[in-house]
Amino acid sequence: MNKPIKPNRTRLEDNENEEIRYLKNLILNVEYDNTQFEFWWDNDKKIIGALGSNSLGKVFEYKSIFDTVIATDEAIKKSLKCAIEYAYAEEPTFSGLFQEPSETEKKAIYYTENAVFRTIILWDMLAQLNNIKHGLVKDITKINYVGFLKNNLKKADENQSRVYKEYFDEKDDMSTTPHWKGNHKYLKSFRNQMAHRNSPNVTTMSNYSSKLRLPMRFVLKRLIEDYCVVSNFLMNFFNEVEIATD
Repeated sequence: MNKPIKPNRTRLEDNENEEIRYLKNLILNVEYDNTQFEFWWDNDKKIIGALGSNSLGKVFEYKSIFDTVIATDEAIKKSLKCAIEYAYAEEPTFSGLFQEPSETEKKAIYYTENAVFRTIILWDMLAQLNNIKHGLVKDITKINYVGFLKNNLKKADENQSRVYKEYFDEKDDMSTTPHWKGNHKYLKSFRNQMAHRNSPNVTTMSNYSSKLRLPMRFVLKRLIEDYCVVSNFLMNFFNEVEIATD
């Protein structure tokens, strides 16, 4: 289950509006323990890895993904910081959605899209971690995180699989506070449109696609809330397996 968001003790700028403060607090509260999965030999020599099918080999499989998660998280945080800065630099207007984005908005779009792709990587890493733990899929290149976490994981941990399924299948509801519902379903569609259709950040009117691009503030809220959810899942997983391997 998700960890509750802890109150952040970092002081934010007084002149920031409530929405910016809310988003930044979510980001600041995602903080991994970089010392997890550090193994030392003879006090001053760090063990960087181990091969094999024994328990130590599995621990270093976790460590490989842990290191990837840390690197990905750092990149996401940099992108989100810039995306917030540019998304809130100008007030969006309805007429502006039919016009070419300004240079400032183009930067907000760039950094938001960057963070969307990298947040999907975190979900992929969560599926890979659960597969290592339970050994359900032999070919790791065949793992689709949604299908795995909803269906394959059910064979080993039905309760955990249900948690993921309920989150992935949430109906869209923007009336809930502070977190909206349906964030991941929206972002998955957003990412798929980026990869397989026309950019969701371009207003189009044609037989190929009819789509009104939305202000990046809307996308960012959904993105940051989803990033917070997957990050809490990951931190819980790392904490649990670390206790189990002590």
